[in-house]
Amino acid sequence: MKYQYKKGSAKSNQTKLIILGVAVLIIGGFFAVKHFNQTKDIIPASTPKESKTKTVAKGTSDKQNNASSSVTASGSDKTTASSDATLLMPSGTFVSNHHPSLSSSETAQEQSVCNTTVGATCEIRFTRGSETKKLEAKTTDSNGSVYWSWEVGTAGLGTGSWQITAYATLNGKTLSSSDSINLEVSP
Repeated sequence: MKYQYKKGSAKSNQTKLIILGVAVLIIGGFFAVKHFNQTKDIIPASTPKESKTKTVAKGTSDKQNNASSSVTASGSDKTTASSDATLLMPSGTFVSNHHPSLSSSETAQEQSVCNTTVGATCEIRFTRGSETKKLEAKTTDSNGSVYWSWEVGTAGLGTGSWQITAYATLNGKTLSSSDSINLEVSP
């Protein structure tokens, strides 16, 4: 059987293709919206808040040797861990800038994060020779995180190379993790 081309059918076919294309777009849009509404529930309702509080150094100066100082900051929730919880090795961004300058207020600002088991305490220590400075020990929030916002100079970290180590403690057990890059403080 031989097919014959009818003059009016090309426009009819073109119209049908346009209608089909629009229908596909509408149906695709419907499924995209439905998928978006399902996946947005996976994202936690509350994200961890970083501290915006300036930090204050307690009790020591750069001239003191073998001394520890604490830096205080706000921003973690008080959370308790179960007695059978397994302590996780601390991890995270222990310092936001490994090359701060004491003469620059912009680069001297640091943010630190320690992630471990929910309800554990975490602290970050900075060691240069026999001198140690530390960020205040804080309890992790419901996500297992602790946040600090602090200033290098206020924390008493003088010019030089400081080794960075995070310590997590839970139920009498302590684990530590060192940053692979030292904090290099310049004048």
